[in-house]
Amino acid sequence: MIYKGFAILAIMKLITILAVVFFLTGCAQPLKKKPLNPNDISFADYVKSLDTIPLPFSHACTGSNLLSISTHFDTTGFKKYRDRNCAEPMGILFNDKDNTVLVDISNADYCRDPFLVSFDKKGNKIDVLNLYRDGFEDDTSSLMPYFTISSDKKIIVIDTLKKWKPDSVQNKQQGLLSVKIDSTVYMLSKKGKFILLSGKK
Repeated sequence: MIYKGFAILAIMKLITILAVVFFLTGCAQPLKKKPLNPNDISFADYVKSLDTIPLPFSHACTGSNLLSISTHFDTTGFKKYRDRNCAEPMGILFNDKDNTVLVDISNADYCRDPFLVSFDKKGNKIDVLNLYRDGFEDDTSSLMPYFTISSDKKIIVIDTLKKWKPDSVQNKQQGLLSVKIDSTVYMLSKKGKFILLSGKK
């Protein structure tokens, strides 16, 4: 009877040890994430995955490339809320009780192109402004934009148009014919629309 009792205790200890080992092994295994449905991602959750862009915010197409500061953005949320022309988000430009404006980046031929995309608080897209939409560069001319955005939601885009002699591709400085500078000013309305205040339409 004593041996039988020891045997039962030994079996119970063995079962307990095995149960603990299985439990710990199960905890150590990473849970497989189910593929997320874009419809399950809320706009608020997507915005939380983005970083805020410091203001004032300025950039020149002739300068260094725009960098995405939101390195841990929600990829599923980006697929749902991105501008269709863009490859990655940069971050949050404005986010207040009226609306939210995000900056997405497109990989254009001449430089990385910033798109301002405004939303209502539910994530419905209101308006889009492509800041470098007029930019181009070829052998005889180029139009290179520069923009600055202030905390009062004013957006200024300055376009510099340069033209060269057709035979001056190798030395554009000597072949420069003309330089023309235009500025366009926008304001973000409370309804999330980019309103043209002055400059070309």
